[in-house]
Amino acid sequence: MRVLLEASGGAGTETGGAICYALPPLDAPALSHAVPVEDDVDLDAVEAWFGGLGTRWALVVTADRSDLARDAEARGYRRTHPWMKFTRDAAPAPTPDTTLRVEEAGPDRADDFEVALREGNGIPAGVPLTVGAATDVDNLHCFVAYADDEPAAVGVVYVEDGLAWLGAGATRPAFRRRGGQSALLAARVAKAVELGAHTLVTETGALLDGVGHTSYDNILRAGFREQYLRDNWLAP
Repeated sequence: MRVLLEASGGAGTETGGAICYALPPLDAPALSHAVPVEDDVDLDAVEAWFGGLGTRWALVVTADRSDLARDAEARGYRRTHPWMKFTRDAAPAPTPDTTLRVEEAGPDRADDFEVALREGNGIPAGVPLTVGAATDVDNLHCFVAYADDEPAAVGVVYVEDGLAWLGAGATRPAFRRRGGQSALLAARVAKAVELGAHTLVTETGALLDGVGHTSYDNILRAGFREQYLRDNWLAP
């Protein structure tokens, strides 16, 4: 995620025992996170970095970090909707039932990638992001699903050292419920396996009252398994 956001005009760093990334033009906590990577997290340092950007953000806290959760709560952080983390092996994904075709998008298709990602996430055209630049980032592979010649949906996969992360799935409103994300998941799984990945991960919002949603169901159908919940604590 950090690589994708930096390519799109965001910011990222490692400080205070956490990897931090943000997309200041949007002021969207869902896209601005601090992810702990050390046993000890210096929230003062993390807060100072985000404070310089002037954007809202959330702290990622997994179930084994009860000490961090207590510290966050004492500082006035507020727990928000958690995410479910998923993982799968290198087995092929099921063939999707869709009329959309999926193609990998290089720099020559940056405009197609950008329009689908922007509209799929409701990002206004006037927000100064360079989303299409993501199509020219090392180890990051961007895919576009097309309805005829119209870009309908997008997704990315980042592959390095046998590991792959799938993210940034978005579908333009006019093309939803046509199997685009299932097709993109299958294509990205195939690309990751082609590049030697043995473990693939992704995430989406957790179930609410045990009820699934489209993204969650698509991920399960693509052969991913629920791994663990990660709480998101919104910074005060």
